[in-house]
Parts: sequence; C-alpha cells; structure tokens
Amino acid sequence: MGLPRLSGTEEFIMLREIDPDIKVILASGYLDAELKVEMLNAGARAFLQKPYVPEDVLKIVREVLHS
Repeated sequence: MGLPRLSGTEEFIMLREIDPDIKVILASGYLDAELKVEMLNAGARAFLQKPYVPEDVLKIVREVLHS
C-alpha cells in the first residue's frame, strides 16, 4: 500500500476508474483495519499481510483469478 508517489488507495482508485472489473490484491506490512475493510468493500479482491510466503501469494492469486 505504501508507494513512492501515490498512496495505495489513490492507485487503487485510479485503476478502478480505468477498469471497474479489475482484480486487485492489496499487500502491506501494516494497514489500518478500517482502511482494509473500506478497500475490500470498494472492490479489492484480497489482502496479503507482509511478510508472506510464496505459497500464500500463489493461493490468493489463484483464488482471485478463478473468482
């Protein structure tokens, strides 16, 4: 969620404006619980909490792609 020039929230909103059906997976080492719920309610498909292992990433990506 932390990016050099934009926040993850800003980037997510921009992506949704381009394609409302885009499949977005959020990843962060820390994300406020309320913001996480807000982003998921806004259309993010999943959230990965850092640190994560490759198996978790693959599982979430598969789930999101097949949903």
